[in-house]
Amino acid sequence: MLSPDSGYVQLLQKGTPELFHDIRLAAEASKNVVYKTTTTFFNHILDEQNFQAYVQKQTKMLGKVSDHHVVAQNDRKRNQLLNFTDSTIPFNRKAAQKQLEEMSSSILLSGFRLFFWYFNKNLRQIIQGLWIDTQSVKMVKDLISANNKVILIPLY
Repeated sequence: MLSPDSGYVQLLQKGTPELFHDIRLAAEASKNVVYKTTTTFFNHILDEQNFQAYVQKQTKMLGKVSDHHVVAQNDRKRNQLLNFTDSTIPFNRKAAQKQLEEMSSSILLSGFRLFFWYFNKNLRQIIQGLWIDTQSVKMVKDLISANNKVILIPLY
């Protein structure tokens, strides 16, 4: 609770939710969530033709320095020039498969509901209600009435 002399006025008071409110809210929010996994994209990524098409597209986007030469973008090869042609970068299927397996993830309904329930419950406990800083509101009103421009930036 804030003291009355702080200049804040409570506009909305924190309510008491019904029993199992957070569980019902998590179930309602997750009703359209379906199981997804990144492994469904692996076959497309592991196709060598798709890889070569991607390399060609990226070399065009990086910008050519001179006759098929592109400046490397990462720090350790910053000043090195690489010659990109159609077959310069070999496709290593095993290494790509290993990286994809390491990065694979999935969205589970139970995980989503647990996450939503946990954060809703904790954030609801943190927030005490809607409070208005009356001194700042008065200052903004005074600036506007004096024909000054006021820019309001939301915090969240």
